[in-house]
Amino acid sequence: MKSFKGFLKNCVIMFLVAVLTTVTVSELVLAALAVEDSDLVGLKIELSSKNIYVGDKVDLKTYGVYKKGTIELKDGVRYEFGNKKVFTIDDKKLVAVRTGGAYLTASYKDKTVTKLLVAQDLKALENKQDKIGIQVKLIWRREAKGIELQWDKVGFLKFYTISRRVVGEGNYKTIVEKAEGNLFLDKDIASDKEYEYHVVLIDDNGTKYPLNDFKVPLDH
Repeated sequence: MKSFKGFLKNCVIMFLVAVLTTVTVSELVLAALAVEDSDLVGLKIELSSKNIYVGDKVDLKTYGVYKKGTIELKDGVRYEFGNKKVFTIDDKKLVAVRTGGAYLTASYKDKTVTKLLVAQDLKALENKQDKIGIQVKLIWRREAKGIELQWDKVGFLKFYTISRRVVGEGNYKTIVEKAEGNLFLDKDIASDKEYEYHVVLIDDNGTKYPLNDFKVPLDH
């Protein structure tokens, strides 16, 4: 039974970290803890020279990471982390080794506070949020010289890869491994065949954004 409870607790923790929500331990397991959230809410840390914020409140303007009321680690308080792979304490400062979540226990003279802290790279979150919902229009032209593909230019999507197949004749084959720009002329085509294309745009970090597949019919 104890092992099952431990497994269930780990599953709950993983879920909480995934949705970027922080709660007190008392909400997850029965524990005799005097919880004072205000002592840990808004704790400011640093990761890779970027500001990271932890806490238990949601502010949609910062994509789920609370950043108000930053505080310092207090003297006379013992801080301990259950997972030192995410957070460490160095020179009275809370340091995020990497993004993720871990429980922090702060032992005061008259109370013990335990919080699940989540560290996120705000810049990465903002970039990801900015990319959501972007629409890219692609047009094609079939001429004697080949099939020309052109799509909207998007600042952070500098690169692309293209796969192609003959309609009704097997799987896609990559014809452009990786190139830069927003225009491609496919000269290696047969005038009596229809083609389908799969275009994927790529950002500087290698994240791929596939466009909808489309078919280029015969030139009438």
